[in-house]
Amino acid sequence: MSGADRTCSGLEVVRVVGEEWAERSHELRELLGRNGIPFGFYAADSPNGQRVLEEAGAAGKDLPTVVLFDGRTLADPSNTEIGEALGVQTKPGGGCYDVTVIGAGPAGLAAAVYGASEGLSTVVLEPEAIGGQAGTSSLIRNYLGFPTGSERRGPGRAGLHPGMELRRGVRLWQPGDRPAA
Repeated sequence: MSGADRTCSGLEVVRVVGEEWAERSHELRELLGRNGIPFGFYAADSPNGQRVLEEAGAAGKDLPTVVLFDGRTLADPSNTEIGEALGVQTKPGGGCYDVTVIGAGPAGLAAAVYGASEGLSTVVLEPEAIGGQAGTSSLIRNYLGFPTGSERRGPGRAGLHPGMELRRGVRLWQPGDRPAA
């Protein structure tokens, strides 16, 4: 690939430079895409990839290298490191919760919204992306809060805004990295 693999026309919050067919490069593209983060992927052996690394002062760093919008670079970062760099809450706040929901797919978000609407302190734990598999579907029927369905309108959007559940008092925690099996 000589150019960039882009998810959004022109806007790149994150640039990933890595080996085109490496598993970790693919994982990063999947993570960023499912979370709706505009990014560009640049093959490390391409002129564009070399240019991105040189401009960021990251030539010679471990791959994949992530270059953030503010110029920070992360060499072979974990999902948690990427999340923290982008401002995602990766550790739960202090205190106790009445309800802990594992997974922010449609069922998990519904459970969290209903728990919070009853005045219960609620937290949702999600290691990957809000919306679960529904977050990558192009057309969703019978989705919570969208009785006529929701059509995908751009990368990572399944009709449900990530902050929607937060307005009802639900805390979302994305630790980023799955525990080792």
